[in-house]
Amino acid sequence: MLLEGKRGIVFGVANKRSIAWAIARAAAAEGARMAFNFQGEKLEEKVKELAETIPDKTALVAPCDVTRDEELDRFFGEAARALGGPLDFLVHCIAFANREELSGAFVDVSRAGFLLAQEVSAFSLPSLCKRAAPLMEKGGSVVALTYLGSERVVPNYNVMGVAKASLEASIRYLPLFPDEPGAVFHEALLLESPNALRDVSPRDAALADVVRVIDVKAVRPGRSLELVMDGEAQQALCYLK
Repeated sequence: MLLEGKRGIVFGVANKRSIAWAIARAAAAEGARMAFNFQGEKLEEKVKELAETIPDKTALVAPCDVTRDEELDRFFGEAARALGGPLDFLVHCIAFANREELSGAFVDVSRAGFLLAQEVSAFSLPSLCKRAAPLMEKGGSVVALTYLGSERVVPNYNVMGVAKASLEASIRYLPLFPDEPGAVFHEALLLESPNALRDVSPRDAALADVVRVIDVKAVRPGRSLELVMDGEAQQALCYLK
């Protein structure tokens, strides 16, 4: 199996339709052990129920609000103990903006709404990596999800497009870890256009029954990365070796 003996942390599982869960499910099927976060009691039961369906019945499921440093420190400490060895991969599937900031004129976006989208959707990545990198004793991989709205104007995306652009810029700067073994960073770009299928292999295109494709781009070479798609087009990334 591709990920036999590998250990990872997945942030952002919300329900069975989450891309984060599709990634986790595929990684678990390939032998990975994982830890999961949730935020708030509303998501706790859902994430725990999903975690119980993977082969590793000891998977950590613990609360963590990515806007609170003390919770991040506590979570990574718990994850390190639960996984029982070096961290091999980190999956960032976190994004949030207030609904009212997603429509209307962009100049009407509130200061608080803008900053909230940036903190949760973009700053959370370097914040997670700061704590994950010391655990990647042999190096590792980091995957984050972005979207075409970072590059083009997409109706009803507004402040999230700016947040995703910030996330992508963060991905380009994050490999500059002077004192760490070296995590390899990847961005998974979600495209929602029929033209997105043009660059996908015939095998993957045959499996995609809706036009939503993940285009995986390694920010820095050196690690293998494989795209896996299931019949429901809930994409899973399975790689990170």
